[in-house]
Amino acid sequence: MLSQAKIIIAIGLISAFGVLYFLYSSAVADRELLETQYNELVGRTERDKIRIEQMTATAKANEETRKKAEQQVQANIKQISKLENKIAEQKEAHNELQQTLAEHDLKSLIIKKKGLMERIMRRATIKLFNEFETATTRNKDSIQRQDSQS
Repeated sequence: MLSQAKIIIAIGLISAFGVLYFLYSSAVADRELLETQYNELVGRTERDKIRIEQMTATAKANEETRKKAEQQVQANIKQISKLENKIAEQKEAHNELQQTLAEHDLKSLIIKKKGLMERIMRRATIKLFNEFETATTRNKDSIQRQDSQS
């Protein structure tokens, strides 16, 4: 009976060592799997950090571009406002000129007051001719003096 007990104990020990070996092998395999997963996660985390830094830099650049564009829009709005004011002033001046011309219709004025217009034109023409004559006489005298001095 003792030898049967030894055999049972030996079988129990062998079975126990077999179970322990199986558990140890399983634990080692799980540990290796966990280490691989850990290394992958560390690598992913590093790549994600780099992406976040790149995205942050891009976001900052986009914000600066947006601010510059906003400033340009404000400058353009001011310029447009100035131009609109100038246009309004020009339209006002145009309207005033049209109104003045409408009030003083030159064609009808010439027809109605023919003598007045002729007199004004004659006087202006005489004045212009006198100015030409004076200018050419002075020029002729100065040319003659230059010729006599030479």
